[in-house]
Amino acid sequence: DMKDEAWFGGQGLLIYNKENKNWTDKSSFLKIHNNRITKIIQVNQDIWIGTIDGLVIYNTISKKIIMNYISEYLNDYHILDIFNKDSIVFISSNFGLEVIDIKNNKIYNGNDFGYSDNNFSYPSSRFSFTDLFYYDQILYAANRDGVISFNYLDRTWSNSVNASIFGGSIVNCLAVDKKNIFISTINGIYNYNISKKNAEFYGYNFLGKVNDMHINNKILWIGTSEGLFSFRYDQ
Repeated sequence: DMKDEAWFGGQGLLIYNKENKNWTDKSSFLKIHNNRITKIIQVNQDIWIGTIDGLVIYNTISKKIIMNYISEYLNDYHILDIFNKDSIVFISSNFGLEVIDIKNNKIYNGNDFGYSDNNFSYPSSRFSFTDLFYYDQILYAANRDGVISFNYLDRTWSNSVNASIFGGSIVNCLAVDKKNIFISTINGIYNYNISKKNAEFYGYNFLGKVNDMHINNKILWIGTSEGLFSFRYDQ
């Protein structure tokens, strides 16, 4: 959601002009009319569009697609999620977790970036990263081997949730607040209490497939294949 426009991605790309209140189909112009969009974010003056076939970078000043070392590196990647803060971009894909340092023009594998102590264990299943979620200076990265976290303040990695909590299943999406980490898998939703280090399980079949989750005022909003649901929980 940009200042003057809202971008909507799926099987193509639609842009809504907030001032003129009209829609424009940019799928063909951006060469993604036969491609599925998985994520759209703004990085400085560029719009990054993650797809199942790689990354499209659109410059908002020149109104043109940019081909650079980043888009070339990610060519044919099935991008699952993208997060940017302070020009440090994390990308999860079928090839693992990549970190792009835009200021220094460098690309790292997740396990080669930042710092960690002897207690930290990077997931052995490096190709199983899925969702990314940012909360209070910490980026959480979901992997079937567990949820790990990156602290933007000191650039350190930590293990946040052991895979045994959610049965080592592939994680669809995360939602995090001060005390809870919600983890959605094919089996249901796990509510992991950070301080108590235990979890409650919600296995509601009527939810269908959970696609995204968002927390607002102690309410977990759940976007699913069956519609939008809300769940009020105790913090």
